[in-house]
Amino acid sequence: MTNQVTPQLEEHIIKSWWLPLLAGLSLCTLILGTWRTLELQEAVDVGSRVESDLKNRIPALQRTGSRKTAGTASPARRVRPEAGYRPG
Repeated sequence: MTNQVTPQLEEHIIKSWWLPLLAGLSLCTLILGTWRTLELQEAVDVGSRVESDLKNRIPALQRTGSRKTAGTASPARRVRPEAGYRPG
């Protein structure tokens, strides 16, 4: 018995390793593309959260600033003492 590979069998063996390689590369490309898309969406989502948070905080800061410059808010009225706090 000889272990010679016929040309047809050798051609089949050579072609047979391309399919798993192609499937693996396609899967890796799909995963990397999905990962990158999710990263970009997350960055946009974080940016919009920060923007909306700032839009909500700026008017409150402006009101606080206008009260301070007008002198209408004294520190005693603005700050509630914590439990157990004793001034002096």
